[in-house]
Amino acid sequence: KDSEGNIWTGTRGGLFLVNKNQEVIAFNHLPETPGRREDAIRSIFIDKSGSLWIGTEKGTLELVDPAKKNFKAIQIDAQWTENPIYVIRQDDDNLLWLGTSEGLYSIDPMSKQIRNYDWQKTIQTGTKRREIRSIEIDETGNLWIGTRGGGLFYFDKQKELFTNFQNNP
Repeated sequence: KDSEGNIWTGTRGGLFLVNKNQEVIAFNHLPETPGRREDAIRSIFIDKSGSLWIGTEKGTLELVDPAKKNFKAIQIDAQWTENPIYVIRQDDDNLLWLGTSEGLYSIDPMSKQIRNYDWQKTIQTGTKRREIRSIEIDETGNLWIGTRGGGLFYFDKQKELFTNFQNNP
């Protein structure tokens, strides 16, 4: 929900806005839509400045200008043809944190600088999976990361250190 009370939702068919009058406005996958690629929307996030971001099935992060129905696409990691962005969060430093099928990324919205953080380089989890389905940022600015098959991770941003918690009954 944005500051004007609009509800935003994404599907395989595009981006939709439901306004306060219950009118549905479609942002369809049209070839003439600047920057918009044809793929499913996996996540939607409104940042602290009110900007609307969407994460796609193919791994692009897109900044949306609703007034112009314009999309500015940012490819997160060119080595992957599909790297769904399942979750987008923002920390107090204004970095956007992205949970994808290939792990954790951060992006500075101003400079567009992108970083990948690979926990498999620092700890053994017993799984090759990197898929992140949820991210929450605690009061200290560190990340709690829910994965698919890899357990729960705590990421200390200052030390760039992952800690893994697994339930092995």
